[in-house]
Amino acid sequence: MSDDPRQSGLLLPIASLPGPFGIGDIGPASWRFAETLRRSGQSVWEVLPPHPSAARFSPYEPASAFAGDPLLISPELLVEDGLLRPQDIATPPPFPTDRVDVAAVSAFKRDLLKKAHGNFLRDAGQRDWDDYRSFLVANAEWLQDYALFSALKDQFSGASWLSWPAEWRDRRFRFGADGAKALGEAAAFQEFLQYLFEKQWTRLRRETAARGIEILGDIPLYVSLESADVWAHRDHFLLDADGRPTALSGVPPDCFNATGQLWGTPLFDWDSLRRQGYAWWLHRLERAERLFDWARLDHFIGYVRFWEVPAQDKVATRGAWRKGPGADFLAAALARTARLKLVAENLGVVTPAVEALRRRFGLPGTRVVVFDAKNPAGKLPSYPENTVVMTSTHDTPTLTAWMRSRGRGSGARPEDASRRWPIIEQALRSKARLVVSPIQDILGLGDEARINRPGVAEGNWTWRLAPGALDDESLRRLRELTEESGRSPKGQGAEVRDEL
Repeated sequence: MSDDPRQSGLLLPIASLPGPFGIGDIGPASWRFAETLRRSGQSVWEVLPPHPSAARFSPYEPASAFAGDPLLISPELLVEDGLLRPQDIATPPPFPTDRVDVAAVSAFKRDLLKKAHGNFLRDAGQRDWDDYRSFLVANAEWLQDYALFSALKDQFSGASWLSWPAEWRDRRFRFGADGAKALGEAAAFQEFLQYLFEKQWTRLRRETAARGIEILGDIPLYVSLESADVWAHRDHFLLDADGRPTALSGVPPDCFNATGQLWGTPLFDWDSLRRQGYAWWLHRLERAERLFDWARLDHFIGYVRFWEVPAQDKVATRGAWRKGPGADFLAAALARTARLKLVAENLGVVTPAVEALRRRFGLPGTRVVVFDAKNPAGKLPSYPENTVVMTSTHDTPTLTAWMRSRGRGSGARPEDASRRWPIIEQALRSKARLVVSPIQDILGLGDEARINRPGVAEGNWTWRLAPGALDDESLRRLRELTEESGRSPKGQGAEVRDEL
């Protein structure tokens, strides 16, 4: 790692980008943010998982480990491709600019996407059809299951697949039954949405690469029970004969949570996966390699050992540690995804076995400034080279909120957000391979801009960056510190201005 350039970047979920359509998307707004990154001397954009959510809009409860979220599809690019008319998107509803109204955005986007699908079926030329069919063939392994699962979810009004009629729940269906035509059309619509996402994401990869920006994504360890993956691959998970989890995921009690955290997702049957050569997981990593340049292995500890909670429990207290797949899995993963730069999210109770596994495969570990800073002034430890440092994360208070909470009663001035800059500078000047700051930390935003509060069920993941919030002075300061610390890519010295 010592020969690699030291880099820095920003974290901003795509859904949090500003724009007129109620949610950020992977169209021109993303390209403009990539340009902002370039102009401020950054080379990495962390985007969080871009998969559809099965619950509470959380990207860490994905309805598919492979699909892209249709809510991130850009209406502007649909107009550019001739699938919508300019007047179709000229007067969007008056969405809030500070958060995502998920229900309203979903209804608005669904109408637009239905119209785009109809226009494609009516007007697409041979080249477009050939491209579409090639996509269907190349992604059939996961796409057909996801499309049918999503169509059935709609047919049964969002009910859990565990409550579906047995022939659908247990995948013993025959398409000759009544309603098969409508179901087939609904599944074809879902396949079309994934085609649009793939096409637009490929464009995003080109636009970011042209600006010298690499995308850092995230691979959640678990998927939701209400996912196409669990429905289609029950043998990969610890489930009973009816498909219900026999145990749930979580973490044990600690100093932050007296009863631990009950995540509630099914656990993998790692013995079954091992017998199959980890095929599903390897396909998942290959998919990540198509989406990202970097990928953070969320909850890396879980690959060494995982906390198993009895399925009937409501808290994580009575769980037990079970052995994860360890080196056997990681060796197969790294052999299959040589180009993808993997990062171990080794936060929490990191045992010697966890660190030994990480070091064995040379994976960068993760450190978080708001956990490491020793006092309100922010004295940081010396970070080793093979490390990804984050000033804060999507799960923590922002850097400014942390300083305010630490400054109370200490004689410091908790309201002074400018005190964030010396802490950010320390992180940038460290030996760490990569430093990532959430955009909230650069702008000095407090708890009002927090993305997620672990353990709180509602109100998360919907924060949006206000239009015009990227003030020139903060971005200019970031560029100066990045250049002074030797992290700015050569030739990225252009004037910074708010591109959004």
